[in-house]
Amino acid sequence: KHQVRQLEGQLETVRGQEQIARQDKEAMSSILNKEIGKGQKAQSILLDKKVEIMQLTETNESLRVKIEEITAEKTELRQEFETLRQINETSQKQLVEYMEEMQQLKEDIKDREQRMEAMRKQVQ
Repeated sequence: KHQVRQLEGQLETVRGQEQIARQDKEAMSSILNKEIGKGQKAQSILLDKKVEIMQLTETNESLRVKIEEITAEKTELRQEFETLRQINETSQKQLVEYMEEMQQLKEDIKDREQRMEAMRKQVQ
């Protein structure tokens, strides 16, 4: 009987240890599941950030290309503007020359008219 009680006591002890081990296992499992959840969430966030970085990189590349296009267009417009400015400057100079020539021609015409009038009076 004594051995039976001793064995029953040992059995109770083992059952208690088993219960504690089961509780420890459940606690560890819960912690592990939480950590796995955190890891999965971190992986998901990391993946989202990688996608966002890729999108931003594509956007930056697109903007870089657009800036290059605008810069080239600006250079082209600057050259066209300079050409037009030179044409305008040349045209202005020609216009002044033509106006001076017209003034000289008007003066020549007036002078000739005066001479012709003087000749007419002499002829009469």
